[in-house]
Amino acid sequence: MRLLAKILDYGCYLSLFFLINTMFIEKSPSPFLLAFLALFLINPILESLLGKTFGKYLFGMRVIDEYGENPSLLTCFIKNILQLFSIIFYTLSSATILEDEMFFHNKRTFTYTI
Repeated sequence: MRLLAKILDYGCYLSLFFLINTMFIEKSPSPFLLAFLALFLINPILESLLGKTFGKYLFGMRVIDEYGENPSLLTCFIKNILQLFSIIFYTLSSATILEDEMFFHNKRTFTYTI
């Protein structure tokens, strides 16, 4: 479910950047790259303010800290950067993301997706 939420977030950002690229800026950077960067720049802001991103909202999930509150902005940025490294590690190592009950980035930032 969390992966689907992340893919949905990416699709939203990708659609937005394709629209902007088509309507306003003909020679902008790749919408694919901008959408990927948005995942790790905009999502932490949304998680910190609202506890969820668009994808998490649709699936009824939210991110909380160890006190049941929305995590701080810094914690969310660190979590998302660690998540990026986790994705790269699992992709390159052919490991499965289901090996552990809690993801690396959540363990290190004391956050939970519920």
